[in-house]
Amino acid sequence: MAGPVAHRPARKCPHWSHASSIGRIYGIGAVAPPPSRPRCRHPRRRVRFMGDDIGAPKLGDRIFDRVTSYVREARAGALPRLVASYRGLRPLDDIFAYLGQPLAERRQNAVAAQRALELVTAARGADGEAYAWAVQHARNIAQTFAFAAVDVTDPASVTAAEHLRDRAMADNVAWWHRRTGGKVLLSAHNGHVGFLSTHPRMYPITQGSYLRDALGKKYVAIGFTLAGGSFLTKDTSLGGDWTKITVPPATRGTNEHTLDQVRHRDYYVDLRTAPPTARAWLNTARPTYDAGSVFEPDPPPTLALGRAYDVLIHLHRVREAEQL
Repeated sequence: MAGPVAHRPARKCPHWSHASSIGRIYGIGAVAPPPSRPRCRHPRRRVRFMGDDIGAPKLGDRIFDRVTSYVREARAGALPRLVASYRGLRPLDDIFAYLGQPLAERRQNAVAAQRALELVTAARGADGEAYAWAVQHARNIAQTFAFAAVDVTDPASVTAAEHLRDRAMADNVAWWHRRTGGKVLLSAHNGHVGFLSTHPRMYPITQGSYLRDALGKKYVAIGFTLAGGSFLTKDTSLGGDWTKITVPPATRGTNEHTLDQVRHRDYYVDLRTAPPTARAWLNTARPTYDAGSVFEPDPPPTLALGRAYDVLIHLHRVREAEQL
């Protein structure tokens, strides 16, 4: 999803075409629910649903049009160069199919997208609000094509691309927070929102780490654990189809097995206030279920929960999202 741009979740987008995702958007009041669903308890409080990610799986013409429309009004002389920079880039209908194009071509396109961002940044006009949004849209386009310049055959290049993506997502969230000054609820996989990833080689610095650097203790990382059940995952992070995976009850020695001994079935705990004994346990890395884009059960990854999150929500059993 192109971010941050307010939009309705697209049914064709595999990441958001789930009943739980649609329900969450209705629940926060970002989109008016159908008559069959209860409305938000506070309909007068405006809640906006924003994307913070790169433009995947697609960047439509609309985001390009918003950039060119602004430059046409603010700095018409720069428009031909901007149009030339975007020629051949728009629209990006399927980023995963695009990754199959020659690497040299994709890298040239990334340079063109960055050149367009620089043109827009230099085109400051009288309307400060319109300028800020035009630059942000151009930045998202540049971020997307920079990510898509990855060499999928080179592990180091894939790591660099994922690093770029987490940094871009954090920058987009921080940008929105600076503009509004309001509260922001960020929804993403544990490996993005937390301070540590179960795959540190792939994600050496997470979105959560960048946000902690930008916002300090105002940023609170909330992680989830599950002691068993089903969820959707893929066999590759770049592309692939979401499929159902079912895991058995957590076994002794895992984070989830100990957490599941608590008398509450589902609960949350503020890890920042944990006593010393619990803190020592939380700061020790143990095998854990990691329900991310890719699930690797053998061997399971390890994670020190107390160093990864500020608050933990533990769920006894989960079930997979319902695809629409």
